[in-house]
Amino acid sequence: MIPCPCGTNKTYSECCDKFISGQMRPTTPEELMRSRYTAYTQANIDYIIQTMQGAALKGFDAESAQLWAKQVHWKRLKVIKSRFGKSRGYVEFRAYYSLNNQAHIMHEISEFYFDHERWYYIGQKKRTL
Repeated sequence: MIPCPCGTNKTYSECCDKFISGQMRPTTPEELMRSRYTAYTQANIDYIIQTMQGAALKGFDAESAQLWAKQVHWKRLKVIKSRFGKSRGYVEFRAYYSLNNQAHIMHEISEFYFDHERWYYIGQKKRTL
């Protein structure tokens, strides 16, 4: 039983696999954010692209993202706060990782939009510590 990288204390098959494999869609922004984190741990940029809309997608460089994701060693994810309404949601989190043997923390408040029965990542405010 492989633990899910997103930190829910569930197995991968019980958690993010169902979203990344396309069996189900995330029902909350937090589920989507956790599955996107897990996709980054797998360098699964196709899933990342499928879950984006708007300005975030227009400025996204898939090739650079894939190179970066393959170089990063992901440590853990900590969700700080999650809230959502009918069509908008926000998730604040910290992603801990190392790159070139240096520890990093990505602190982000991600914004999500609900469109056609599905949540999408649309932007963020990011701080890297």
